[in-house]
Amino acid sequence: MARPLWRRVLGLSDVTGAETALHALLVESRPSTPDQQQLSALVEAYGLSGTTTRTICTQAFARAVRAVVSDAHMADDERHYLSALKQALSVSDTESLPLFETAAQAPLALAMDAALADHVLTETEKKQLEALATNLQVTTATLTRLTQEHAQGILQRRADELLADERLSPDDEHELRELARSIGGALTVDAGTQRLLDRYRLLWQLDNAMLPTIAAPIALQRGEVCHHALAVHWYETKRVTTSVSYAGLNASFRIVRGVRFRIGNVVPVRHTTDRLTLLDTGTLYLTSKRLIFLGATRNTTIRLSSVLSFDAFANGIEVQKASGRPPFLEIEPADLEIAGAMFGAVLAATND
Repeated sequence: MARPLWRRVLGLSDVTGAETALHALLVESRPSTPDQQQLSALVEAYGLSGTTTRTICTQAFARAVRAVVSDAHMADDERHYLSALKQALSVSDTESLPLFETAAQAPLALAMDAALADHVLTETEKKQLEALATNLQVTTATLTRLTQEHAQGILQRRADELLADERLSPDDEHELRELARSIGGALTVDAGTQRLLDRYRLLWQLDNAMLPTIAAPIALQRGEVCHHALAVHWYETKRVTTSVSYAGLNASFRIVRGVRFRIGNVVPVRHTTDRLTLLDTGTLYLTSKRLIFLGATRNTTIRLSSVLSFDAFANGIEVQKASGRPPFLEIEPADLEIAGAMFGAVLAATND
């Protein structure tokens, strides 16, 4: 059916009608393809421009490709039909290649899911996937990309399971690398993820009394090693006078106008409170024997043998000592978890 009369009079194309007519023509012509005369007549009947004609023909070819590829197999007669249809509709190789690859992604994904279900990609399975990709006219580069995406998805899911406790053991890491190798993927991570893995690895080591050793710009004693360094704000509790009042019995009498003489005893009463006071900011070094603080105005050393415990808070750690006021070390939130684990591991190693 051609354009309605009013569209012809106004010189308007009928794209929807053209799409319907082209679909009917393709169904009617199959297994052959329409010839150029039929297509030219359709273009003229519906008043299509060159650009619109290209779009409609490309979309029609894409539908034909999806219909053929949907069952994950392309028979010889189907391949020949699509080749002839591509020529009839004047679809170029550049236009047709992404159409085949887009249509083939769903069946290829199903095949990959089946092949990777046991988390192992055998040589036989690789060859089967390659044969399927060739049959569906998918390039090797696209197949490699899709396989790596599937493998990465499997790796990510397993990594999420292993890292749910925010710890990375040597066994966990070995499993992930072996999984990557067996499914043909790669254990590749970005810089942010790598920092997270390093953090989880260190937390596991500290949980298992495996203290790291680092170089530090401080003088260490014989047999002493440095385990950790971090920036802290050093606070201590100071008694501060908040106000002064006076108490006592007294009396007064007037001497002259504006002057009174008081007799009796008046005792000042100081009101005080304990207040956490910032003393300095600097770097704290945790060694196998001491806590060494190097600040801007003061240096302080606390022997671990005199430390009773470490109390962790949301913004820092308080060091409970056998004598003296306990310092409070304010620590950045990003460093607090590692610092708390490190303090605990150091003190446990000292007490063993």
